[in-house]
Amino acid sequence: MSTFGGRMQEIPDVSVDNFENENLLSTAFFLSHAHTDHMRGLNDVAFYERLLTAEKEGCTVYLYCSDITRVYLMDMKFKKGKKHLMNMGFEKIDKYIKVLPLGPSLIDVPSPENSDSRTLAVTCIPAGHCPGSVMFLFETDKFNVLYTGDFRILPEDICKFTSLRNGPSLKKIHTLYLDTTFLDTCYYYFPSRAESASTVCNRICEWLQLSPRHTVVIDLPARCGTEFIFVKIKETLGIKVHVNNETYLQYKGIEEIHTCLTDDSRYARVHACCLRNEVQNLSLPSWPGDDYHTRIIKPSAMWFESSGKDGKPLSVTSRGGYHCQVAHSSHASFKELADFIYTLKPNHIVPTAVPSWKSMREVQKILKELLSNPVTLENFQEDSYSAIDSDICSNEHF
Repeated sequence: MSTFGGRMQEIPDVSVDNFENENLLSTAFFLSHAHTDHMRGLNDVAFYERLLTAEKEGCTVYLYCSDITRVYLMDMKFKKGKKHLMNMGFEKIDKYIKVLPLGPSLIDVPSPENSDSRTLAVTCIPAGHCPGSVMFLFETDKFNVLYTGDFRILPEDICKFTSLRNGPSLKKIHTLYLDTTFLDTCYYYFPSRAESASTVCNRICEWLQLSPRHTVVIDLPARCGTEFIFVKIKETLGIKVHVNNETYLQYKGIEEIHTCLTDDSRYARVHACCLRNEVQNLSLPSWPGDDYHTRIIKPSAMWFESSGKDGKPLSVTSRGGYHCQVAHSSHASFKELADFIYTLKPNHIVPTAVPSWKSMREVQKILKELLSNPVTLENFQEDSYSAIDSDICSNEHF
């Protein structure tokens, strides 16, 4: 859960992933991805009026994001409230949205005092969190500032991003605004997305093979972020995942994902048509004359505490097999964070997420130690983890 306030000391007049309170004074806004904890204030009347007022004053203020994030925004609907826009969703602010491509761009940041503006170099870098998620690299005459948003990037991949390089070496990062969601040695290791998706497929396969009346519901942690699993299910098992009509239409412009989905529940055996808090109320079409048997598969990282010393199964079943947890994370593990810091070697780190079980002071203490002693990660934990998932299913189509 993001705890970032939105403003960066190094770059005045710019706000990222927060659009309320003092951020309304900014003259350029950035959204890293379309998860609601990074969108505080974005649907408020106050933010819309900020954009409208600036335009009337001849100083147009824009919201910058990736093309896929804009698609998500246009499809989002929110409950109507006094402080919120009408149920139209974000259509009202679409004219103020500018899509940034991956790679470097130059944008104009208006001055809040007069009609002047300054040019800011900003680079969008894939964040690996969900479709459309990006990191922002801001470059000024004095500072290079990297804001990760929510991210999961392997350290070896960082060196492949040409935007982060100056010839053979990496650019110097003055301040790193870092997603520290799992900055805890309890979450030292996470399986890769490929491992997690394969495990989900195995758990689906073993359940569907029991009888034609067995079905699966994927317990979604958020509206977007599990698309890789949908693609893997189609590739491995040859079946489409049922989603609600709104979600199905949302992916219409993203062919790789859209072809893995269906909005027809009648013949689907794998469903991902609701969010986590709605699963218990889900009503699926039953088989005539008999009960159907539904396994709920919950991709999640919170339960998967790994010390890194002993092998641990990537999935756990309970309630007679009807409930299954699978280790899956779209955030960096502790080791990945430590390696990321070691690779970039920033001067300063600002945490943008504080785990609910830790204080800001504790997070800052860990970051300080990783920053000052990057080559002694073994002091935190040994890296000797081996994942276990021995139940392999064939690529049988259902």
